[in-house]
Amino acid sequence: MKKIQEAGAGAAPVAFPWQADPDFHDPDSETAALLRAALRPVFDGASDWAGLIAALGRRGVRLAIREGRLVLTDGETGRRICTARLLGHPLADLAARLGRPCVLARRDAPAAGEFLH
Repeated sequence: MKKIQEAGAGAAPVAFPWQADPDFHDPDSETAALLRAALRPVFDGASDWAGLIAALGRRGVRLAIREGRLVLTDGETGRRICTARLLGHPLADLAARLGRPCVLARRDAPAAGEFLH
């Protein structure tokens, strides 16, 4: 299982099942709440896209565009975890605060891209 470290000294790791469960699609409400709580300081503390992407990467996750949506993906497998909107951070809000993101379009999937920061 992948672990996301919650911000703060001595915080216990929070385990999420998206790597272990091949049928995982979207988190249940409890898992979504844990993800929100663990990642809120990262999203709220970011002053630019590069900082946000680096901070998420240290927690084992990445941002990507899938099917035209901003999603959180597993840092090792690239597997979709959930949308950023589910975490309370839609692309429009992040772009208004951090500026326009630099995204490289993927040719192997429609409406998909990888962040270049």
